[in-house]
Amino acid sequence: MNQKSQSYKNWENTKMSKRILFLDVDGVLTDNKFIIDVNGNRLVSFNFYDITGIYRLDRKLYEVVLISGEYTNQVNFFCKKANIKLYFPEIKNKLLKAKEKANEYEIDLINCIFIGNDINDLEVLKNVGLSFCPIDAHYLCKEICSKVIPVKGGEGVARYAIDTIQSQNLLN
Repeated sequence: MNQKSQSYKNWENTKMSKRILFLDVDGVLTDNKFIIDVNGNRLVSFNFYDITGIYRLDRKLYEVVLISGEYTNQVNFFCKKANIKLYFPEIKNKLLKAKEKANEYEIDLINCIFIGNDINDLEVLKNVGLSFCPIDAHYLCKEICSKVIPVKGGEGVARYAIDTIQSQNLLN
């Protein structure tokens, strides 16, 4: 596979009955920051643009999978709001988990999307058909992604990517 993920044109030529959208959490769905309250609880915030964008995806055509290197209890609430059934926290090898889930659905990674933002996402970004990252992602992610989303993590990155793909009819 080339350093840069496959272009939109190549993706468009590979129509599938089902695809997988893999998402990182911290730095994509959140702003990559957390707050510790007086009781030691970790607090993060999510954007309703992302919840709405993910919720609107046709689940007959698309499976949404969250793969995160960390565990954050608030992600469970996010998953419920966005109708996401597959959340895998504390994953150190995201590429291995993405391959495992793709194999379960009998989908090649080239027919999957990943949205990530940091160096622990690089291998997945390199191996999927379409890859996205927010504008404040690590520079190595920006160098290899199919598209850099012009918003920061936590500000609607997933929604922007989904809207971009839908506007180009690439989800079919």
